[in-house]
Amino acid sequence: MACNKRSPKDRGVPREGSAARRLQEFNAVKRAVERNKERFIQRLQRRTEHLPNGCVRYKATATEGCPIITLRLEGKHIVMKAHRLFAILRNCAPIPVGMDVAHLESCMNRDCVAHTELQPFQQNAADAMRRRNG
Repeated sequence: MACNKRSPKDRGVPREGSAARRLQEFNAVKRAVERNKERFIQRLQRRTEHLPNGCVRYKATATEGCPIITLRLEGKHIVMKAHRLFAILRNCAPIPVGMDVAHLESCMNRDCVAHTELQPFQQNAADAMRRRNG
């Protein structure tokens, strides 16, 4: 039986997918842009590569196959997947609860941050399962 208790290190960090976590991600991005917009954009540009097929590959440390980025907010490190960061920048709003950032069928490159869209979580999970099972 799995234990659902959080470690002391995790206390105060909202769970992935929660409204609080989504707002925290948005606030971290907003703060980074407000703090020094040019520096933030340069940081992102240094780590992106434009491919001939239209993909924008984000080159960074990967977890679960997706590149991640770390931002600071109120002394805490906020770790988020790069495609979530780019979705927040593209929409200028937090990712709505119940929605997920999905990679388009036409581009299944997990490093690509350009070919994504917001989808209901259940649809994204079903699509991923269908792709895995063929």
